[in-house]
Amino acid sequence: MQWINARASTYFYPDTFRKRWSAYLVVLSFVPLFAIVAMTGWSAYVVPGIWLNAPGNFAFITCLSLFFAALLLLGLNEATPLAKLLSSRFMIHIGRISYGLYLYHILTYFWCDQLLVRLAPLMGQGLSFYLIGAVMKFAVTYVVALLSYRYVELPFLQLKSKFAGSHQAAKLAF
Repeated sequence: MQWINARASTYFYPDTFRKRWSAYLVVLSFVPLFAIVAMTGWSAYVVPGIWLNAPGNFAFITCLSLFFAALLLLGLNEATPLAKLLSSRFMIHIGRISYGLYLYHILTYFWCDQLLVRLAPLMGQGLSFYLIGAVMKFAVTYVVALLSYRYVELPFLQLKSKFAGSHQAAKLAF
């Protein structure tokens, strides 16, 4: 009888049902994503010139979107390790500067690519070259986003409290 109750709670209670099927969706969406990368090769997703001409890039974007949607569903379940990770101090920090990460990543990637083109003859173009390039791009983008948050966004966010009261008064006047 306990076995039946355990199975029933796994499949029929909403919280455990959602948690279980969210995990299944993550795995099921990762399998085709992995298969596409395996068929086209990892370099098709590292080098922009190859990426634009890769035959599986539309399918890759679709599977990647499904994978992250499944991760989002899994993260919404409060008891999962992913939910605990997403509520960590580091992820909250990344969330605060995420607009800067989004805004500046194209520019910083372009700058880093220009530097990497000059460094390529010295380093060669093996896996280590691409890993160093990726780390450099993430680090530069992170620093630029952090500086932007500190010196551009925060001053504007601090002005919000000064204008919030006048906005309410202006709203009541009309």
